[in-house]
Amino acid sequence: MGLSKTANNKLQEVYVISNRDVESLHALDLWLQYIDTEETLPLFENEAKEFSIPTLGNIEWDSEPAYVEDVLRKENLAALNNLENFSEIEHVMKILLKHNERLRLRRLFDYVLEHVLPSKRDRRKTLFPSLLGILLEAPFLIQAFLLSNSWGALFSDLEEDFADMAPQLLTALVIESSIMHELILEPFKLVLSKLKYLSLQHLSEIVECVALTIRSPDLAMDILLDALEPEGSRLLVGRRPAVETFMRGIFGIALDHIDEALATKSAWKGLLGLTYKDTVNGHSIVEARPRVDAPIARFSRDDHVRLTAASVPKNYPFGRPFSMDTIVQSAQLGVVTFRCLHRPPSYLEDCSWQLKNCGSFVTSRTMLDAVTEFYTNRECCPIFMELAGLIRETSIFENRDRLDLAYVPRLDLNASQNRAIEAAITSLVCLLWGPPGTGKTRTIVAMIQEMLLAEPEKRILVAAPTHNAVDNVMRKYLDEVGHKYQGSVPLRVTTDVGYHFLVLDSPRMLFYAPICD
Repeated sequence: MGLSKTANNKLQEVYVISNRDVESLHALDLWLQYIDTEETLPLFENEAKEFSIPTLGNIEWDSEPAYVEDVLRKENLAALNNLENFSEIEHVMKILLKHNERLRLRRLFDYVLEHVLPSKRDRRKTLFPSLLGILLEAPFLIQAFLLSNSWGALFSDLEEDFADMAPQLLTALVIESSIMHELILEPFKLVLSKLKYLSLQHLSEIVECVALTIRSPDLAMDILLDALEPEGSRLLVGRRPAVETFMRGIFGIALDHIDEALATKSAWKGLLGLTYKDTVNGHSIVEARPRVDAPIARFSRDDHVRLTAASVPKNYPFGRPFSMDTIVQSAQLGVVTFRCLHRPPSYLEDCSWQLKNCGSFVTSRTMLDAVTEFYTNRECCPIFMELAGLIRETSIFENRDRLDLAYVPRLDLNASQNRAIEAAITSLVCLLWGPPGTGKTRTIVAMIQEMLLAEPEKRILVAAPTHNAVDNVMRKYLDEVGHKYQGSVPLRVTTDVGYHFLVLDSPRMLFYAPICD
């Protein structure tokens, strides 16, 4: 304690506590417990907000048309027969959807199919397209709809409308798997059985939805291999080997991303609030505004992010927290927007949300688009027939360019590497795939050695999309056969900014990569 003078020369007491004065610091801590202080906010919100979901008991019946109260409050389904416009029936259904009354909606829907539609025979053709629209919001009704007598009677007249909407119905069922799980399989197969044609683009979009929204590899396999694959040859235009190769390609891409999403552990530890911003092409756009120092700012455009409610509603304590898959639309400092694949719940802005980054979807989408484009525009590639698994009498390769050799497996390579080399030297086109660390570069070098051994006068071009890939093959090749090039120095022999070459002083080896970084 000491004395000091103020601006008007009055004395005032000044208290200074040294950080070495432990006893005084303890006293200060005790003192602070008994005085009012400003609320201290946590670094990031960790307490989930309490919320409730709307129920039919919350409806202000006076603000609704009389038929709504008659049907929902008095449970008089027969009142539906008196409604002239389907928009009125649709309004009742949407109220039940908003309040998550799935069982009551199913009973009402069955009543419409069994009683309302037969009584309006002259208008059924105009009512059915509207019913198809309801199914997009309530896909759990699809099976009942397609098995109804009313649908059976009019299917031939409405087959074209159904075919146009079927891809959306299939996608809606895939998204519904977060609630129905394996129960989507039967209606999914039923929709496929009603179709005569499905485009490659639509199939690719359905598979993309599987990759982003299915949480179980087993369920994904059931959808892809048990439902889609058996129908592919019938529904897709093209020769069967090409169709099967196409499906295997896009199925593999989807399963790879599902595995990646399940393996990732990058869940954000804090909680966030979400606000609805807009609807674009049928998808809701929601926004989060994390603090500028929050780690969520690390997300990038086209990341696959899973949003899960941090708690269950107070008035529905035994339910499961709602979860939806999204794609990041933009990620800026303090603002992140998401495109929702699932339909957000009515309590979106009332609860707190947990976020999990399931990995970037850029590569998977690029691969899906590339495979679909390849099989759709068949003239884009002169070796389409070979890559698609089709055999034709005249190849772009001359017969003399085939290396029909008897390959002797090498003892320094494993069985899969030897199979890859044999396929490479006996096939027109060979696609080699393997995860990191499986010896792909070594296998490629062994392929080069076998080809040079079989055709010593031929020239071999090694191409790759990046500098590093070309350099790795070159280094490995020199490690294996460098004794043949004693004194040789690899040189980059181009000044063209668009290309990168590495050559040895032998005219038989050229390593090439377009610059794309």
